[in-house]
Amino acid sequence: GNVEVAFSMQGDDTARYAHISRVFKRLAAVPLLKHYRAPAAPFKRKYLAIDIELLVEVDKANENVCGPATAHLLKRAYQEYGDERYVRLAKLLEKLRVEQTKSRARHRNDNA
Repeated sequence: GNVEVAFSMQGDDTARYAHISRVFKRLAAVPLLKHYRAPAAPFKRKYLAIDIELLVEVDKANENVCGPATAHLLKRAYQEYGDERYVRLAKLLEKLRVEQTKSRARHRNDNA
């Protein structure tokens, strides 16, 4: 069943209205606007100029292969051939690949 609720005008609401008035006065003293400014330490750039130059070099040398293949080539360049220039970039691309894989998994779970 249904429950019937009856409202009635019982008691004096003066105390309740006085409390509400006090709350409004307290809130009126607080400004509602917040001033935003640029953060003192902005986001750090992931890719440096040297990283972009290395990517261009790898793309030209390998005829613009796909992203995962490029990451594999960079990883191989420093692991097998000892070219230290590619260490940082290979790690960045691997981290990006892992993040994308996790993101796809989250979206699949959200849509399931």
